[in-house]
Amino acid sequence: MAGKASIERLLRAESEAQQIITKARQDKTAKLKKARDDADLEINNYKQRKNEEFQHIAKTEESQSQYDELQAETERGIARVQEQATKHRDEVINIILEKIADVHLATKEEAA
Repeated sequence: MAGKASIERLLRAESEAQQIITKARQDKTAKLKKARDDADLEINNYKQRKNEEFQHIAKTEESQSQYDELQAETERGIARVQEQATKHRDEVINIILEKIADVHLATKEEAA
């Protein structure tokens, strides 16, 4: 009977070992799935942060480009005004001098 008891004990030990191995495999699979899910979450967060950074940089560069374009347009406008002022300077001076020199003297009765 000792042989039969030993065999039963070995079968129980083998069954327990199989259960331990099955549980270890299940735990390993669960841990791998959790690690994969955590990695996916971290990757998605990283992508989102980088996308937000890119959008911010693109918006800043677009704003800078618009500012540069507006600055160039303003400078062109100033140059045109200066050119016109230089071109018509003598004419403007003559008109101002005519208005200054053309004084009408009137008494109170004539003005009324």
